[in-house]
Amino acid sequence: LERRIQRTLFDLAAVDLGLIISDDGIRQQIQNDQQFQGPGGFDRTQFRQTLHQNSLSEAGYIQLVRGDMLRQQFLSSLQVGGTVPGTLVDTVYTFRNEKRIAEVLQLNHNGFKVSQEPDSTTLAKFHKERSHEFTAPEFRKLTVVQIKAEDLAKDIVVTDEQLQKAYDERIEEFSEPEKRTVRQIIFPSEEKAREANALLQKGDPFTKVAKDIADMDAAATELGTLSKREIPIPTLADAAFALAKDKASEPVKSDLGWHILLVTDITPANTKTLDDVKADLRKLIAADTAVDQMLDIANRFDDILGTGATLEDAASRTGLTVRKIDGISALGLSPDNKEITGVNGLPQLVDVAFSTPAGETSNLTEVGGTAYFALKVEAITPPALRPLDKLRKEVVEAWKQQEQAKLAEQAAKDLAEKVKGSSDLAELAKSNKATYRLTGEFTRNGIGLKQAVPPSLVTELFKLSPGQVVTATGPTAHYVARLKDIAPARPSADKEGVTRVRAQLAQNVAQDLVQQLAGALRERHDVKIIDSNLDQIY
Repeated sequence: LERRIQRTLFDLAAVDLGLIISDDGIRQQIQNDQQFQGPGGFDRTQFRQTLHQNSLSEAGYIQLVRGDMLRQQFLSSLQVGGTVPGTLVDTVYTFRNEKRIAEVLQLNHNGFKVSQEPDSTTLAKFHKERSHEFTAPEFRKLTVVQIKAEDLAKDIVVTDEQLQKAYDERIEEFSEPEKRTVRQIIFPSEEKAREANALLQKGDPFTKVAKDIADMDAAATELGTLSKREIPIPTLADAAFALAKDKASEPVKSDLGWHILLVTDITPANTKTLDDVKADLRKLIAADTAVDQMLDIANRFDDILGTGATLEDAASRTGLTVRKIDGISALGLSPDNKEITGVNGLPQLVDVAFSTPAGETSNLTEVGGTAYFALKVEAITPPALRPLDKLRKEVVEAWKQQEQAKLAEQAAKDLAEKVKGSSDLAELAKSNKATYRLTGEFTRNGIGLKQAVPPSLVTELFKLSPGQVVTATGPTAHYVARLKDIAPARPSADKEGVTRVRAQLAQNVAQDLVQQLAGALRERHDVKIIDSNLDQIY
């Protein structure tokens, strides 16, 4: 509800400003959307299937895209020119990039010998206490029929006439418009814009003028490499695409203020030939045709199932193959803990298998618009604790590993006390079944460590002063570490790193501004939530 309120408020604000999105801009946005891309670019079949799966009409989806683009255009002014105090940047940079050096002693669990074998009583108790480790999961025996578009596509022949027709219909997909790499400076007044323009005409660098007159860092002036349609404000788009390379524009006015633009690079328009895209088009046409065939087969198959026919009978009458799976777990694995070919990556099949009662046949289920399946659960083998006598060796090994971990834990505690009074940890390691190493400089997230240590050890080391000692536990080892030195971060020596931090903080500031704007719009439009209605819906 809160998200919908915020979207509506931004929509109203965009309308108040008179912002509009052209139909051409919307079409370009949809065609560039990665979720609709195929091997040759925009895939109409993928587009239709995605809308169908989300219960959307084309007109309804276009309206959603229009709203998203309007909101993006409205909020774009908050993403440019945000200023982050240098003190804050330096503080965050220093915290993130402080480094430490430590001496680490590693006590591997397998370096400790367990002197005796467990007796039957001990082993039986351990087997029971750790029963979750030794319990076989539920398995289901299935009969499965699958209809896959990719299988049907292999036998489809695509003619030259079909290729030419598809190329002509999709020519826009194979045409790249001219693009320009654009910088901009935004000014609050025409006076400031004219002042900056005069300096640019004299030959002052664009980024220097941006900083001196508008207090914009070089990174904040970058709009990116864009086509004319991708620049949301028409007056700016026209100005940018009328410029010669490396030539600054005259001041341009928009609802956001006054702008001066600079084009630093130009990528000419380009159109791929039929020969360039023929192979991809052939695959797309075959895939489209296969989907149509798949839908036809699926409908006939489902109709036959609806008459009470078995999976085998329905498959035989539609030319499909029946597959038997002797056992599958909820993780999609076989009883010998291996992946089952053709099932891995199909979570829907596993979900349906484990929600269908024994002896019953599932409904025909669609998978991503490119496949269907139906299955029958022939039998269910419930989860069961595997008998101790069947896996005695495995249980004994697990018990020994537990005992080794206990010995290593006690040894680490004892070693930590010795470390506090020792000046030579390398020598101390030799007589205590430990491996010694001196780390390189590493950060709070472990970057710089040559060998992995538990994250908890890194966290604790950043709480210590030099000379202090800490212990930590890993899955196969225990650790004792002494902090040797602290390497403070130096923002002045890493301009690139400081720039990254500033950009991240500027993005966070912009997000905060968006939230503040939403709050102000909420007050202007007097939003009220009727709790009784909300309770009723819940």
